[in-house]
Amino acid sequence: MRVLFFIVHPAKFWLFRYVTLGLRKLGHTVDWAIVDKDVLVELLEREGWEYTNIFPEGRRSKKLPKVVSLFVYTWKTLVRCFKLLKGKKYDLVISGDIITFVAWLKGIKSVVPIDDGFDIVPEYSVSWAFANKLVSPQGTDLGPFNYKRLAYTSNHEWAYLNPKYFKPNSKIVKKFNPTLERYFIIRLVSLTASHDGGKRGLSDEQVDSLIELLSQHGKVFINAEKGRDLRDSLKQYLINVSPYDMHHAMYYSDLFIGDSQTMASEGGLMGVPTFRCNDFVGKVPYLQEEEDYGLIFNYKPEEFESMYQKIKQVLKMKDAKKVWKERVEAFAKYHIDTTQFYIDLIQKYDKKGQSKK
Repeated sequence: MRVLFFIVHPAKFWLFRYVTLGLRKLGHTVDWAIVDKDVLVELLEREGWEYTNIFPEGRRSKKLPKVVSLFVYTWKTLVRCFKLLKGKKYDLVISGDIITFVAWLKGIKSVVPIDDGFDIVPEYSVSWAFANKLVSPQGTDLGPFNYKRLAYTSNHEWAYLNPKYFKPNSKIVKKFNPTLERYFIIRLVSLTASHDGGKRGLSDEQVDSLIELLSQHGKVFINAEKGRDLRDSLKQYLINVSPYDMHHAMYYSDLFIGDSQTMASEGGLMGVPTFRCNDFVGKVPYLQEEEDYGLIFNYKPEEFESMYQKIKQVLKMKDAKKVWKERVEAFAKYHIDTTQFYIDLIQKYDKKGQSKK
């Protein structure tokens, strides 16, 4: 088979990293195309994979209104995707972007991986409408597109943080914390995506409060998404570690706090006491499920004081990491290997792009 992954977010690199390796091992041809976003290029370069970057300048304008920018860049994406697929004979395209429309016109089947519900990302409707399958964790509501939905009992982050694949490397810690002191990580995102309009995460004042509290117990490091403006007083806490090695840094931390969906899930699944604070709380089923397992705690920005008090409680626990590891083991018993799930799914499509029974 010939498979194309068209990726527009770093999280999807991790989701399909081991899927790509597995498919290539089985003899399939796998190509990657991307839109430059945050650390995506750096991750691919570190992996050593060839890829086509159709938007090296990025796909966001600070000058245009969001609605106008969405229209302009949707059109540009369509044009560049037509050029990307010209003369190529793929059996399957995997992407959550508008390339599904181009694939449909060319008679190529497409699969969309999605873990946000329709109410969070309704602007994705166009790409979903032309896809053959929308693949999501159990519980994700895709609204009018539920008829296309293929649900599985797991989530994206378990594709690469499953102990079958993820092997933590303690040597990474010495690069940014040479004295190996107890440490904590705060993750801050930019919230500039089209579906992030009007949404809040952690404010600088709340971050100040967290730093003041955590500093009494160990070192504090900040991991900030590109585009997140930080005051100079916060820049001194930036963690000096490659995005490629970030999971190792998170694994050995004693606490993870952030306004990121993906990294909150990652922290919990690695057995790190994790706190998430943003306006999406209550709207993402797979993160609610992780809270049900006791892996993460979810709070809205106006509930910051409650989160603060809960953090103080966890900091006093002497066996917190042991407790969280046991909770991860409980989670693992009832959730499938996401990587193997995708490999099996992709192989169900034959050379003509028809799904085998």
